[in-house]
Amino acid sequence: IFNGRGQLNKERVIRITSAENNEIIEIQAKKVCLAVGSIPAAPAVFPAERNIFWTSNEALNADKVPESLLVVGGGVIGIELGQVFAEFGCKVCIVEMMPQILPGLDNATAKRLLPAFKKAGLEILVGKKVEALAEKNGRATATIDGAEREFDKVLIAVGRRVNMSFMQNSDLQIETEKGFIKIDEHFMTSEPDVYAIGDAVKGPMLAHKASYDAMILAAQWQGEKVAADYSLVPSCVYTHPEIAWVGLNEEQLKERQIEYITGRSMFSANGKALTAGEGEGQVKTLLSKDGKLLGAVIWGPEASNLINEATMMSQFGISNHEFGQMIHPHPTLSEAFMESVENASGEGVHG
Repeated sequence: IFNGRGQLNKERVIRITSAENNEIIEIQAKKVCLAVGSIPAAPAVFPAERNIFWTSNEALNADKVPESLLVVGGGVIGIELGQVFAEFGCKVCIVEMMPQILPGLDNATAKRLLPAFKKAGLEILVGKKVEALAEKNGRATATIDGAEREFDKVLIAVGRRVNMSFMQNSDLQIETEKGFIKIDEHFMTSEPDVYAIGDAVKGPMLAHKASYDAMILAAQWQGEKVAADYSLVPSCVYTHPEIAWVGLNEEQLKERQIEYITGRSMFSANGKALTAGEGEGQVKTLLSKDGKLLGAVIWGPEASNLINEATMMSQFGISNHEFGQMIHPHPTLSEAFMESVENASGEGVHG
């Protein structure tokens, strides 16, 4: 293991600048895997003064809580960090230019969550745009939908981009596509025997997807005939309440003209959730006519854990009847998922 900054060059030569003494070491490999991750996207239209205009890096390293914070972007990073600062007493305003927060989440759930987040102290403006940002007397001024407001700090949370620092001053050219490193079905880049996985390539920018990429690539290198499939990568939002979804949502099913039936189960009817004082939220499951799970969305206690039931049910093609034969212990949160599946097919016995 080398501790330093790596630069990839032609013929799979890696030039390493040591973090300890700046000594340069060169090594050559038969194969190279680029697991370089991503960095916050901060387009040039935003001010570059990072003491006031933060990316997630500065937000996570802040040594004090500002009195007020504007979050530009209502995606996962913006909502999660916005709520963190609100919990510490900061007055937080989140502005999302799209009609809903959390792109990828179904519209109905996104709308239902707005009052839940408002109750938690977040001001969320959807369908609005931050038209201008500037520094004034050590604070930030923002023009939002024509009105000027002031904030102590601004968090720019408009996404992430591939960390391409390994190419700085390199003699190598690697082909990219739509901002990602272009790869084939074996994760190989345009440079022979140089591979890329995780945030550097197409697919969701999620740690568990990156781990999945690594496992598929390792299996391929061992001769297994496997390929990556991102159709069932769970998405999780670590807020309160937690949110998680997997598979297709209702808008996508309608767009593809796929018939489906909907099942719901409320955590307000779940004994374990009520015991923990977490009765707000629901499980929604979308089933095909033959009882296979097409998608699911959960918001409420332990949503990020419960979504694994949906992922497994869909991954292994378990029908609603087969799933109903699986014994779920009582009282547990997992019963809410079971009852949602049963309710979709009219087999529910708990309402």
